[in-house]
Amino acid sequence: MRFRLVPPLVITALVASVLTIATTQTASAAGDPVVMAAGDIACEPGSTRGRKCRDDLTAELLAGATHVITAGDNQYNCGRLSAYQGAYDKTWGQYLAKTYPVVGEDEYSGSGCSTAGAEGYFTYFASRAQQGSCTKACPGWYSYDIGSNWHVVALNTACGEPGVGGCTASSPQLRWLKNDLANTSARCILAVMHRPYWSNGRTVAKFKPFIDALYAGGADVVLTGNAHLYARYAQQDPSSRVDTAKGLREFIVGMGGKSHSTLQSPRLPNFQAGNDTTFGVLKLGLHADSYDWEYVQAYPASPVFQDSGSTNCH
Repeated sequence: MRFRLVPPLVITALVASVLTIATTQTASAAGDPVVMAAGDIACEPGSTRGRKCRDDLTAELLAGATHVITAGDNQYNCGRLSAYQGAYDKTWGQYLAKTYPVVGEDEYSGSGCSTAGAEGYFTYFASRAQQGSCTKACPGWYSYDIGSNWHVVALNTACGEPGVGGCTASSPQLRWLKNDLANTSARCILAVMHRPYWSNGRTVAKFKPFIDALYAGGADVVLTGNAHLYARYAQQDPSSRVDTAKGLREFIVGMGGKSHSTLQSPRLPNFQAGNDTTFGVLKLGLHADSYDWEYVQAYPASPVFQDSGSTNCH
């Protein structure tokens, strides 16, 4: 075997070239949008903080986000405007200018109260909910772009409430969703809805029309709440078969601070990771043709829960 010596100047040039490429890639990634997301967030004003009502801790994680997404039931136990102003506004409300919310059932009615048409939610978020001047019985669905590569659809799973018009395949919302997906030119698609299809130990047939439309429209990720826990599922089709080519990856991110649920057994077949003991947010790095995810805990716990990874867009 013969070896050929490479002159030191050539080696130096090669190393410099590699370092330049790495630095350029890191700088590009550093400038990409960063989303922080969670649902099921704030307790009633004046609630005692302890093992629950820790939206103050999860709010501390949001400072570095370019976009904050809520996954519904943002204000318990009933989303009155006064409750939003007295609780949510003091923690997550600090980031209202970069927040894109989704509405949940507790925005319409909760324990012992009713806010007809989610008036508190639509009044508090106003244009952040993309509903213009509407403040009561609004549709509650909208879409927006994050940069030129990501399109986001925000859906309303409170199907029977005034202004929503149901969640069937022929409903106004589903017609809007299909049209919206057909008209985006974005490379990657993210959907947000409060109640999940792949839920805590079961699927919820009511929301399959959403999943059918998102799958057909090329969506990549679905963020949900409702269950007060974190869960990640494999990329799958609407029939719950693993599909790495076109499948949707669902995250349940209901760990915004209200309280903890329990991960149910047996798990759904494509369940990959979960946490029901610590509050936190899901951090998404949105790149030109891929995304990274990381579950970020709100405070140290034993054991520390970690979940992270990356996937290409379809």
